[in-house]
Amino acid sequence: HLKYLGSYFRKRSMNLLVPIAVTLSTAAAVVLIWAAATAPAGFEAISYTLVATLLVLAVVEHWFMVVPLPTEALWSWGLASRSSKSLAGQSGPATATKRDCQTNTTRAEVGLA
Repeated sequence: HLKYLGSYFRKRSMNLLVPIAVTLSTAAAVVLIWAAATAPAGFEAISYTLVATLLVLAVVEHWFMVVPLPTEALWSWGLASRSSKSLAGQSGPATATKRDCQTNTTRAEVGLA
Protein backbone atom coordinates (compact mmCIF):
# COMPACT_ATOMS: atom_id res chain seq x y z
CA HIS A 1 0.00 0.00 0.00
CA LEU A 2 2.81 2.43 0.78
CA LYS A 3 5.21 1.35 -1.95
CA TYR A 4 4.70 4.66 -3.77
CA LEU A 5 6.52 6.44 -0.90
CA GLY A 6 9.74 4.81 -2.05
CA SER A 7 9.53 6.77 -5.29
CA TYR A 8 10.13 10.00 -3.35
CA PHE A 9 13.48 8.86 -1.97
CA ARG A 10 16.69 8.19 -3.86
CA LYS A 11 19.28 5.76 -2.56
CA ARG A 12 22.70 7.38 -2.67
CA SER A 13 25.73 7.42 -0.46
CA MET A 14 25.66 9.75 2.51
CA ASN A 15 27.13 13.22 2.13
CA LEU A 16 30.02 14.01 4.49
CA LEU A 17 28.19 17.12 5.67
CA VAL A 18 25.36 15.06 7.21
CA PRO A 19 27.28 13.73 10.26
CA ILE A 20 28.70 17.20 10.94
CA ALA A 21 25.30 18.88 10.62
CA VAL A 22 23.55 16.25 12.75
CA THR A 23 26.25 16.47 15.44
CA LEU A 24 26.08 20.27 15.57
CA SER A 25 22.29 20.15 15.61
CA THR A 26 22.35 17.64 18.45
CA ALA A 27 24.72 19.86 20.42
CA ALA A 28 22.46 22.87 19.80
CA ALA A 29 19.45 20.84 20.94
CA VAL A 30 21.24 19.90 24.17
CA VAL A 31 22.05 23.57 24.80
CA LEU A 32 18.43 24.54 24.14
CA ILE A 33 17.12 21.80 26.44
CA TRP A 34 19.52 22.96 29.17
CA ALA A 35 18.40 26.57 28.64
CA ALA A 36 14.75 25.50 28.88
CA ALA A 37 15.42 23.60 32.09
CA THR A 38 17.22 26.50 33.75
CA ALA A 39 15.02 29.32 32.42
CA PRO A 40 12.58 31.00 34.76
CA ALA A 41 9.00 29.86 34.30
CA GLY A 42 7.09 31.67 31.64
CA PHE A 43 7.77 32.78 28.10
CA GLU A 44 11.48 31.92 28.02
CA ALA A 45 11.00 28.35 29.24
CA ILE A 46 8.18 27.70 26.78
CA SER A 47 10.02 29.25 23.83
CA TYR A 48 13.21 27.27 24.52
CA THR A 49 11.18 24.08 24.90
CA LEU A 50 9.34 24.58 21.60
CA VAL A 51 12.51 25.40 19.66
CA ALA A 52 14.36 22.44 21.24
CA THR A 53 11.46 20.12 20.35
CA LEU A 54 11.50 21.21 16.71
CA LEU A 55 15.27 20.78 16.54
CA VAL A 56 15.14 17.30 18.07
CA LEU A 57 12.45 16.30 15.56
CA ALA A 58 14.66 17.59 12.74
CA VAL A 59 17.61 15.54 14.00
CA VAL A 60 15.46 12.40 14.22
CA GLU A 61 14.15 13.04 10.71
CA HIS A 62 17.68 13.32 9.34
CA TRP A 63 18.65 10.04 11.00
CA PHE A 64 15.64 8.37 9.38
CA MET A 65 16.88 9.62 6.01
CA VAL A 66 20.37 8.22 6.63
CA VAL A 67 19.50 4.83 8.13
CA PRO A 68 18.58 2.34 5.39
CA LEU A 69 15.12 1.27 6.54
CA PRO A 70 12.44 -0.01 4.17
CA THR A 71 9.38 2.24 3.99
CA GLU A 72 7.17 -0.60 5.24
CA ALA A 73 9.18 -0.78 8.46
CA LEU A 74 8.62 2.91 9.14
CA TRP A 75 4.88 2.95 8.53
CA SER A 76 3.71 -0.55 9.48
CA TRP A 77 2.73 0.63 12.97
CA GLY A 78 -0.02 2.78 11.48
CA LEU A 79 -1.33 0.03 9.26
CA ALA A 80 -1.44 -2.42 12.16
CA SER A 81 -4.20 -0.42 13.86
CA ARG A 82 -6.28 -0.51 10.69
CA SER A 83 -6.07 -4.27 10.37
CA SER A 84 -6.86 -4.83 14.06
CA LYS A 85 -10.02 -2.70 13.75
CA SER A 86 -11.20 -4.64 10.72
CA LEU A 87 -10.51 -7.95 12.46
CA ALA A 88 -12.57 -6.81 15.46
CA GLY A 89 -15.56 -6.25 13.17
CA GLN A 90 -15.69 -2.48 13.45
CA SER A 91 -16.83 -0.68 10.38
CA GLY A 92 -16.27 2.89 9.39
CA PRO A 93 -14.33 5.06 7.01
CA ALA A 94 -10.98 4.29 8.68
CA THR A 95 -11.40 0.53 8.40
CA ALA A 96 -9.40 -1.22 5.71
CA THR A 97 -8.64 -4.88 5.40
CA LYS A 98 -5.15 -6.23 4.89
CA ARG A 99 -6.12 -7.25 1.36
CA ASP A 100 -7.28 -3.70 0.59
CA CYS A 101 -3.96 -2.28 1.75
CA GLN A 102 -1.93 -4.79 -0.24
CA THR A 103 -3.86 -4.40 -3.48
CA ASN A 104 -3.98 -0.59 -3.26
CA THR A 105 -7.77 -0.63 -3.56
CA THR A 106 -9.50 2.70 -3.11
CA ARG A 107 -12.38 3.23 -0.69
CA ALA A 108 -14.83 3.81 -3.52
CA GLU A 109 -13.99 0.42 -5.00
CA VAL A 110 -14.53 -1.27 -1.64
CA GLY A 111 -17.80 0.56 -1.05
CA LEU A 112 -16.71 2.62 1.96
CA ALA A 113 -17.03 6.03 0.29
